[in-house]
Amino acid sequence: MPTPEELGLGRPKREEAAAIDWNQVDRQLQQLGAISSTRQKLSQGGYSFTVVLPTAQPNRVQNIEAVAPTEAQAVQNAFAKIAELRR
Repeated sequence: MPTPEELGLGRPKREEAAAIDWNQVDRQLQQLGAISSTRQKLSQGGYSFTVVLPTAQPNRVQNIEAVAPTEAQAVQNAFAKIAELRR
């Protein structure tokens, strides 16, 4: 029988919560020139991480959003999207 965590219920496991180095995330965002970032626990389950980046066009920004089952995955997915766009 699956555990409550495996069903998406209850608190995330400690290793998931500790998997994000927010100091490193902040450094990466600064290097990218990010205007802002937000993280959100979604009511339907999972997490969203959004980054707002400047563009070469004045007064225009680019929103990058990633949604994943864990907060760490959402952050990783957002940075992967950014890397893909910058190729």
